[in-house]
Amino acid sequence: MEVQVEGKWWQRAREMKREWKTIGEVLTFNSLYVFFETARYTVRTFGIRRNEKISCHVTIRGELAQEILDRGLKVKEYELLRKNFSETGNFGFGIQEHIDLGIKYDPSTGIYGMDFFVVLKRPGARVARRKIQQSRVGAPHRLTKDDAINWFQTKFEGIVLDAPRL
Repeated sequence: MEVQVEGKWWQRAREMKREWKTIGEVLTFNSLYVFFETARYTVRTFGIRRNEKISCHVTIRGELAQEILDRGLKVKEYELLRKNFSETGNFGFGIQEHIDLGIKYDPSTGIYGMDFFVVLKRPGARVARRKIQQSRVGAPHRLTKDDAINWFQTKFEGIVLDAPRL
């Protein structure tokens, strides 16, 4: 299975864009993977203008993705809720502080929360996304929620909870 990890963090302040990029570079060891997202609409109550950069995300694949996913799951103590898994075989979780990943604290950057989204794919999933001779992935080849849960439990020896622990 191919693993794709997307880390995303949000902030309203306009001057924080440089710090976002710094966190993304430290996380991936490269600045090429860091992308900014802009606001679709102006929201006056939040002080957000249309086309203003409001979040940053990083998409990572391969061995580096599994390493960063392992660091993120270590923060969550390898416990996820059943509702964190989607019906299409993807899952996501969030952490409160990026310094829990082992990134050194920098006072000029501050502390950011981060969301992880993991996209699992089987070989051959590209047939649904390619431009020429596009086709559908057959039902037996699609990933389901149970497949993602089984992968998580076998790969990371994780625990899937039905309700959050108090």
